Amino acid sequence: MGKSKRKQKTEIFAVKYANGAVVAETDYDRNLLKGLPVGSAVKIIPISNNRNYQHHKKFFALLDCGFEYWQPEFSVLTQAEEWIAQAVAKKIAIAANDENFYQRITKPIADSVLADVRLNRESKLDYEGMKTLESYLDHVMKKAGFYDIKPVQDGGTIKERWSISFANMSQEKFNSVYKGVYGVIWNETLCNIYESESDLDNRIDQLMDKRMESLNYILLVLGFMAVPSLAFIVAIIFQNYITRVVFHWTACVSAIVILLTGKWW
Repeated sequence: MGKSKRKQKTEIFAVKYANGAVVAETDYDRNLLKGLPVGSAVKIIPISNNRNYQHHKKFFALLDCGFEYWQPEFSVLTQAEEWIAQAVAKKIAIAANDENFYQRITKPIADSVLADVRLNRESKLDYEGMKTLESYLDHVMKKAGFYDIKPVQDGGTIKERWSISFANMSQEKFNSVYKGVYGVIWNETLCNIYESESDLDNRIDQLMDKRMESLNYILLVLGFMAVPSLAFIVAIIFQNYITRVVFHWTACVSAIVILLTGKWW
């Protein structure tokens, strides 16, 4: 019996705030969190301070800028399939003892078969569904050269991108990754969108500021919900109509103050 495949661990990075909330701050991490089944156990491990978390968020803001304009190109035929088709065509030509047989007969047949297979597979593909932030991260990392070559069972090799997790990459190495990926994204698409790299940097900063505002709003809503809930519990304990009314209106006023000012008492 063969060994069972080890399940790949999903790493989700988040920040704990003063009110106790633990929030995934990048779209990438939030999408990973949404993908977990309800009731999944999550292991939280505090990370060391050797990595700059703000830089980590900036990296994913850069990814979002490029992802918007990225048009993925997927090959539905593997190199092995193309090689086998042409190798068989050449062997037939050699067996026919005709130097021109491959170019005149067998190569066009092999090309035609490969074209039919390609057309059939492309008709079943959902290209929009295949355009994900995960696939884009994989694309730009590999194009920037941040990958390892791994052997596969059929005798070939694949490119496996480096992990950018806090546990597997130092800040110094991550600086190089950011610079390399930035160059790929700029040269591939964004040089045609922004007038200069400074404009792109400003856009990245805007995205980070916008997400911080969204996060503050989420925390604010959590606070808005928490105050009436606490008041309701207290009212139940006291079991008095007047007390319940007083606590109810106090909770509403408190929640409105929090929503308008963004401040706790």
